[in-house]
Amino acid sequence: MKFEVITKTEHNEIVTAIGWSPDAQLFSCSDDKNLMKWSSDGSNVTKVSTTNVFITSLSWMPSSGKQSTDIFAASCTDGTFRFISRSGREEKKIAAHEGAVIVIEWSHDGTALLTAGEDGDIKLWSKSGNLRSTLLSTGQSIYAAVWGPDDDQVLIANGKSLTIKSIQARKKNVQWNAHEGVILCIDWNVSNDLLVSGAEDCTYRIWDSFGRQLYSSRPMENVITSVKWSPNGECFAVGSYNILRLCDKTGWTHSRERIKSGSIIDMIWTSDGTQLAGAGGNGSVIFAQVIDRKYEWKNIEAVLIETRKIRVRDIMNESVEDIEFAKDRIVDIGLGYDYLVVTTTNQCYIYHINNLNTPIIFDMKGPSHFIHLSKTIFLTMDL
Repeated sequence: MKFEVITKTEHNEIVTAIGWSPDAQLFSCSDDKNLMKWSSDGSNVTKVSTTNVFITSLSWMPSSGKQSTDIFAASCTDGTFRFISRSGREEKKIAAHEGAVIVIEWSHDGTALLTAGEDGDIKLWSKSGNLRSTLLSTGQSIYAAVWGPDDDQVLIANGKSLTIKSIQARKKNVQWNAHEGVILCIDWNVSNDLLVSGAEDCTYRIWDSFGRQLYSSRPMENVITSVKWSPNGECFAVGSYNILRLCDKTGWTHSRERIKSGSIIDMIWTSDGTQLAGAGGNGSVIFAQVIDRKYEWKNIEAVLIETRKIRVRDIMNESVEDIEFAKDRIVDIGLGYDYLVVTTTNQCYIYHINNLNTPIIFDMKGPSHFIHLSKTIFLTMDL
């Protein structure tokens, strides 16, 4: 498992925020005040608009059912956050914090917004922008905060400590000393309920939801500026100065890519977990595809060698056959019981190991993040 990385530079200043729209277009914001729209592979880019304020973070409103959204929320240095449409038009502006708003994030169900700022406050808002509550006042700048898997808790980076704060007022907080330096980035995965954090002590660490440490990296060359779990929880990405890492959920590094990006300020995965985008400190936007995933069953090995190509090898007779998908990216692969099951962004392909030329194909409503095979049936699941 590794990243295949390309970098694109269209901004003139540091890229501060990025976000995937529901139809897999990437939007990027920079200190040059330009809002740019990119195709999923970075091949096409267009300028959407010019903002009148510096944007620090953005979060697309989650889609509900079949209805996709065309609005994202953007936090700004003037203490406001704004609802901005796909066309770049400002729909609403809300005064939120004293000083810059550093963090903004929609809840997973799209019913609430979380903001955190230089004033040390963490606030919850309705989806229309009305203040619900001030969840916590810390007295120092908050650089990272994320929702918990069930949207009933919030993970907060408070200096060198991590705090899990319940939305229910009477529930006790969980707080622990997590790093030797100020924590700059955190993430909490929906699938595996694990936390990852990165800090100025140049380490990244994995925690369970009780605050118990499961893994700590050795100190890296530079400060860890961004961390992000893949939606399926099997891996996460770590960003620092000119370095992008791909690690599995135990913390083991599978890929370490040197790129000319400066510090990677922000990262976000596509909903199918096949692609990562990053915001570079030198004005670049990073596009990284996950390839070289391996699956084995008895004497058969299937390897994702490109985003749309699988290589199937029989180690007994040394035969090799490639399967190419012209239309969509490969999302997940299942191998077992003489069958190879492949899901793309829109379809599912079922191959018998002895006949890889004529698969059974059916359409899917959305990408699958999990495949489990048994002798007679198989299970797919999306998030």
